[in-house]
Amino acid sequence: MANELAAVSESIDLLPTEILDRAEVFLREQGYGVVHRMITSLTAERTLPNSVGGQEKWTITILILPEREGGLRLKVLGND
Repeated sequence: MANELAAVSESIDLLPTEILDRAEVFLREQGYGVVHRMITSLTAERTLPNSVGGQEKWTITILILPEREGGLRLKVLGND
């Protein structure tokens, strides 16, 4: 089950692709592998260290949503 882990709603001086590029680098450094990426979203996962057969996974999804007033809203969802 994915929970909202964080949300940021402020002026970000980057394009969505630049935000996701930076997030991807950070998540890879934390041991995640990207399993799905689109223009405004990124999903990465890693296997729990002691899971039987690699079945249990931690998942992080980053969503970039445009705000009506301008700017972007960034949400981080996951179970880690």
